[in-house]
Amino acid sequence: MKFTLIIQFILFLRPITPRDTTKFFKKGFGFSDGLCRAGFSCRNFKNSSPPAPCPPGTFSILGQHDCKPCAPGYYTNHSAFESCTACLADFMCPFADQYLVACPVGTCTYCTRQSCCSLCPAGTYTTHIASIDCVKCPDGASCRPVSPPSCGEFKLEIVFRSVQ
Repeated sequence: MKFTLIIQFILFLRPITPRDTTKFFKKGFGFSDGLCRAGFSCRNFKNSSPPAPCPPGTFSILGQHDCKPCAPGYYTNHSAFESCTACLADFMCPFADQYLVACPVGTCTYCTRQSCCSLCPAGTYTTHIASIDCVKCPDGASCRPVSPPSCGEFKLEIVFRSVQ
């Protein structure tokens, strides 16, 4: 009985009285109308197991018994989320269970919800991380990426030609 009270207080942040204990198990662990709480998995609640928080990279809505993975370009970096967060412009979300990552130098992303940053187009560059736009190469310079396009690190090489 004491164990049940502690779990109820920790998971739901509200105390439960001994007379509520029966309701706790019969009504889906005390959720309103017996529905599973958002951010939790109630897959095993029929076996008297308490709800488990959805792990990072997943979410659940009210009444949903299983956690669902975040879509590409979305993330949750903590447990017990009821929705995933869209990745911001100038960042990428390569892994749904981690925080967003700034686009590396030489890349950019114009849109939100990206799982990978784009290599700057030919004749443009960036010199800092988390760029939304690539800028035109200076006159007399040629900008080209040193690494092939991928979600990994990029290096930018700016080659100056003598202007005659």
